[in-house]
Amino acid sequence: MKVDLIIGSQFGDCGKGCMAEWLANRNQYNVAVRTGGANAGHATTAREFHNMPASCLSVPNVYIPAAGVIDVESFIEEVAWATKHNPLLNVYISPFAAIITDKGAASAFGSMGVGVGKTRIQYLQRNAKRALDVVWPVGINVQAYQFNDTDNVLVEPGQGYGLSLHSRFYPHVTTIDLNPYAILAESEVPFGADVDVWAISRFFPVRVPSPAGGSSGAMSGELPDDDQRVLDLVESETWGNIAGQRKRVSTFDFGLFREFLDRCRPDHICFSHLDQFKGDLRSFENRAGCHIDYVSSEPSKFVRRDSITA
Repeated sequence: MKVDLIIGSQFGDCGKGCMAEWLANRNQYNVAVRTGGANAGHATTAREFHNMPASCLSVPNVYIPAAGVIDVESFIEEVAWATKHNPLLNVYISPFAAIITDKGAASAFGSMGVGVGKTRIQYLQRNAKRALDVVWPVGINVQAYQFNDTDNVLVEPGQGYGLSLHSRFYPHVTTIDLNPYAILAESEVPFGADVDVWAISRFFPVRVPSPAGGSSGAMSGELPDDDQRVLDLVESETWGNIAGQRKRVSTFDFGLFREFLDRCRPDHICFSHLDQFKGDLRSFENRAGCHIDYVSSEPSKFVRRDSITA
C-alpha cells in the first residue's frame, strides 16, 4: 500500500487543500482520507471544503474515519456538490465518527467556535452523537472503508504541526496532535504502509485572530496590521477575515520549522505563496536547514524548486 500524507508545518492556512488538489491531479489515488474536524477549511481552485477531502473531485473514494468530527449540514452540502461534479465518487463515513451537536462560541484561546473541541470532549465523556445515529441521504455509506494492499492513498489532515495538543504552544492549540504518526493513526491506514510525507509551509505564517480578552497563541515575529508586508498579503490572496478580524501574520519562524523537520522528517518539502517571498531562496534554505522540493505561486500549481533561479 502506498500512502502520501500531507502535513502543514505551521498553524494552518499553509495550502494543504491546494496541495491535495495538485497531488490528486498528478497521481492515481483510489481513496482520499480526511482526518481532523470541520473546523479546518481546505481551499481548492473550485471551492473550500470543511469536511470532505479537497481531492474529492479526482478520486473514486473518500473516507471520513472514526476520529473525524463532522458538521452534518455542511457535510451533506459538500457531498452533494462533489458527487455532482464527480458522479462516480463513493463516500464512506465510519459509523463511529463524531457528529457536532453544539457549535457554541469561540473560546478565549482562539478556537474557531465550530464545536469540534466540544464534540471531542463529549466523545471522551461517552455521550457523543456518532454517524450511526444519523439518517443520511442516499449515497453516503456509513461503513468503514476496507483498505487493501493495492490501495494508493492520499491522507489529508486539518490545521498544522504548530497547533498540536501536546506542544509548547499549549493551551493555544487544537484538540489532537498533528505529526505523521498521529495523523496515520487517525486515518485508519493499516500499519506497515509505504508512506511519503509531504510538508507544506508558507513564507509568512498566519494564525487565527485573537478573541476579545484572549489570545490565539504565541507567534514569533508577528507583524502589525499596518505593516506593508501584511497589506501586500491581504491584497494578494483571498483568505478573508474571521468574525470581522484579520488573521495574524508573522515573519518566518525558523526555529519552529527546524523543530518540525526534526520531529516529522518529511520526504518532500513544499512552499506555497512564492509570490510573497522577496528574498534569496538559497539563503533561505541554508538558514532553514533544508532543500525545498516544490514551490507554488498559483493555487494548485506546484513546480520543482530547482526550476526557479533564486
